Parts: sequence; C-alpha cells; structure tokens
Amino acid sequence: MFGSFRQAWDVARKDILLFRSDPKGVALSLIIPVALATLFGFIFRNGSREQFDPVRTAIVVNDNSSLAHAVATSLEKNPFLNAHIMSSADAEAAMDSLRVAVVVTMPEGLGGGEITQRPRVRHAPGTSFEGQWATGIVTETVLREAGRRWLPQIGGNSFIDSLEARYGVEREVTGKSEQDHAVFGHSFCGMTLQYLLFLGMDCGLVLLRERTHGVWRRLSSSPTPPWAIIAGRALATMLIALVQITFTMGCAWLLFGVSVRGSIAGFILVVIAIASLAATCGLLVASIGGTEGRARSISILVILALSLVGGLWLPAFLLPWWVRDLGWLLPTSWALRGLESSTWQGASFTQSATCAAVVMAYSLLFLVVATSLLTRRSTVPSSRGA
Repeated sequence: MFGSFRQAWDVARKDILLFRSDPKGVALSLIIPVALATLFGFIFRNGSREQFDPVRTAIVVNDNSSLAHAVATSLEKNPFLNAHIMSSADAEAAMDSLRVAVVVTMPEGLGGGEITQRPRVRHAPGTSFEGQWATGIVTETVLREAGRRWLPQIGGNSFIDSLEARYGVEREVTGKSEQDHAVFGHSFCGMTLQYLLFLGMDCGLVLLRERTHGVWRRLSSSPTPPWAIIAGRALATMLIALVQITFTMGCAWLLFGVSVRGSIAGFILVVIAIASLAATCGLLVASIGGTEGRARSISILVILALSLVGGLWLPAFLLPWWVRDLGWLLPTSWALRGLESSTWQGASFTQSATCAAVVMAYSLLFLVVATSLLTRRSTVPSSRGA
C-alpha cells in the first residue's frame, strides 16, 4: 500500500514538473484570473460608488392642472432621472428608437383628484429595473406635491417639510472602503473559482491525451495500480490549484485590500476543499467524455453553467430567485460562499467550515465516480491501445 502511495506521488511529481517546464504558460495561468477579476471589479465598482447614469425619461403632460405641472417640473430636476417634457407622439418615437427607457404620462384629470386618473409609467423591453426605479421616484414625487396642495388645513408646505425633516431616511456606508472590498472581493473569489475549473478541465484533458498516445497503457502495464495514477493526477492538479488560489488572493490583498477577515482556519479549509473540487471536476468530465474532443465540449458547457448559476459572475441578488435556489445544489455556489465568507465578509469558522465540508463531499463523490469509470475502461481491451 505504501508503495502505491509513493507511485501516486511520482505521477504527481511528473505532472508538476511538466507544468513548470513552460514558464510563460505558468505566468499566464497566474496572471489571467487576476486580470479578469480586476476587470470585473472595475465594471461593478461604478455602481457601488454611485457612479450611475440617470434613467432616460420622457414626461408627457396631458393635464393642465398645477399638480401635473408641479410633478413634471420636480421630475425634470430629479438627479436620478434624465427627464424631458415631450408630446405623446415624440415620447413614443423616442421609446421606439430607444432614446428613452421610460415614459411617464400625467393623464387628464389628475389634478381633479379622480381615482381612475393616475400617473402611468411605461418602459421599453429589457428595462424593467429602470421602470421600477422610475415608478418609485414618480410615486414619491406625486405624493409630495399632492400633499402640498391637499393638506393646507394642517400646515401645507410647512407640514410636508416638517415631515421630511422629521422622518426622512438617512443612508450611510458602514466603512470607507467597504464597497471596494465587497466588489473586488466577489470578483476575485468568482474568477478564481472559474479559472480553477478550467485548470481542472485542462488536467483532465491531458489525462485523456495520454491515454490516446499510449502513456496510460504503459503506466497501467507497470506495477502502478490505475487508482494510483488517477490519484497522482488529482494530487498534482490540487497542488497547482493551491498555488493559483494563493497567488490570486494575494494579489487581491495587495492591490485592493481584500484580506482574510474571517477565521484563518476556515479559510484554509475552504481553499483545500476548492483545490480538491478543481482536481476532481476535471477527472469527472474526462471520465464521462471518454475522448478529448467530447470531454472538451462537455467541460466548457458544464463550467460556464456552473459559473453562471453558481454566482461566480454576478452577485446572487442580481440573479432570479430560481437560480439562487438552484445554486444550493451546486458545488460552485458553496465554494463561492465559503471563500467569500472567510475573506471579505468576515464570517465565523462554523460558516466557512460548513461550506468547506459540502465542497469536499462533492469532491469525494466526483473522485469516486471518476476513478470507477476510468479504472473500468482501463481494464477493457482496446484495439487502439488507449
């Protein structure tokens, strides 16, 4: 048994030396995830720093009352809207040409208090967020301006102003750099995980390539058992993944201050579990694909799906509810939660360890399935010598 472990280490050492034999390739494998994470971070950084584009809005006033004109004037001055008063025809043309995302209509009879005449908000296809944003602003503006006119007996404008002064909501950020930590923390965690999946895929494809070239057959004919060859390949991928995670998260700390705010022990457990997941995912795809071409096609689809549904690209709150619920069934979602909780979120050891345990369970399952399929195929005679 000890000899088999030594043989597995020899296989892993061979793969690590092969990886190191291409310094430029090693440098690219370390730099690319950092570059992607930085790019994603700067893309989402604008929203966190309130560098937003006001919603392009057309205002149609079909009512001559003072209330309708006051609401329209207030909407034009709102900093969250890029609003202009237009005729109905011009507003429709602007929406058809996508020059505006939202059209706000003040119907005739609005100022008369008719309950059937309410402001209407229409938005272009694909701009539901802008439509909801504009609806909230219009609702607030209409209620404020209506209150100034319909409550003169209890103070009028001064009463509305006193309500705003007394019950107005104040918003503040928990820390000066918390926003950058959240944005770059998520981008580095997500891109690190995605690139590790591609790393595992590449190592799995190398295994299939070796089978095609007869290397697998020569190793299998030696005293080395098949499981030791597979374990050695997984160990090499795991060690390379550990180096990748260390380098990427180190750059996140040096460049953007994303540090381990939670339990250090929990962070170590999560990193080991993620490295194991990367190694076993590659072996699983290789065992299912059978050939390098099929495995490559399957792995690309699987990695992109796991990355998107697992929340590696976008924060979870931007995903539909069913995607968030589905994420609980995926190892990438647990891996992301564990890595984020142990770094910029500063969660407890228990939370990080729970995520690490789930990821490790998936890794063991993938390893068992991959080993079973690969060893079974290695015992089947092949006329091609694979």
